[in-house]
Amino acid sequence: MKEKPLTNLRLPDLWKEFNSNFNESFWEEFEQKMKLMKKKFIELALQEEITALTGAQKYERTPERVYRRNGYWKRYIRRQSQIDEILKQIFIYGASTRLTAKALKPLIGEVSAQTISNIAKSLDEDVKKFHRREITEKYMYLFLDAIVLKIKTGIGSKSRAVLAAYGVT
Repeated sequence: MKEKPLTNLRLPDLWKEFNSNFNESFWEEFEQKMKLMKKKFIELALQEEITALTGAQKYERTPERVYRRNGYWKRYIRRQSQIDEILKQIFIYGASTRLTAKALKPLIGEVSAQTISNIAKSLDEDVKKFHRREITEKYMYLFLDAIVLKIKTGIGSKSRAVLAAYGVT
């Protein structure tokens, strides 16, 4: 429809103009209001569910309270655990953190030296668990031996004793 000044429009033309503008704006506004109402409804339903689950209102501290309202996000995994295990093995074989990062770049992309260092720290936990585990009485003979090896570090090399234990049942 060709636009005309309002003074030149007849009543049927005015009605068409009003109706088309009204329909467009009314339904857009109606959709927005409906979305807000749906959002509010879902939020209120979830609040009620949380209140029923915890046994208390928000900020209310009661002895009957079962849970807190503080949630958490499950951290997403950046690498598969198998890759971390491979990184541990590479590190155990003596590669430096930077060399390991360079070697892995073509395979899995950029891996920072800090990431490899953090994975190496998890090795420390495994080693501590291994060292602190109980030696059960099921062994008839226990052979212990040690060898001193030079270990490369960031500031040079150090002599370290490597202990070996062999149990015979």
